[in-house]
Amino acid sequence: MPVRPAADTPARQAAAPVRLVYPAIGTDMEVAPTGVLPDGGMELPDDPDVAGWYRYGPAPGDAVGSAVIASHSGSPRNPVGRLYGLREAAVGDEVTVVDAEGVERRHVVTSVTALGKAGLDFAPHFRRDGAPVLTLITCGGEWDEATGHYTDNILVTAVPAEG
Repeated sequence: MPVRPAADTPARQAAAPVRLVYPAIGTDMEVAPTGVLPDGGMELPDDPDVAGWYRYGPAPGDAVGSAVIASHSGSPRNPVGRLYGLREAAVGDEVTVVDAEGVERRHVVTSVTALGKAGLDFAPHFRRDGAPVLTLITCGGEWDEATGHYTDNILVTAVPAEG
């Protein structure tokens, strides 16, 4: 997942997210701030039961841009992580992000997409302008034994809930 340099970090209005609750897929998980890997991809926690929030982009609750929270879908030690269920995500599902100040921010899923990893352009999902959205990302598709990776990424987009 190529991301933008930390030097371009936007001004933040909301506190950092610390918890993601997605009842429709049975997920309630810790969220930790993450950064950028040496290859330019988004850093993720090793534990698939902990999601990473891309701390150099918007936070859920900021007025503009895409707040990105991502996690491994599993690991050799834990084959089914807490975002593995994104495969079952559906438009209309409710997702809540709790920030470091205890504020709960509700979102409603507007799209669920599985995209092949080959040539996937993540730039539109790490945007720092436009309407505020929450973007959830994990691996999906088929397991490719030769590469040791899933073939796809699952991207779920959600907008702030009214009221």
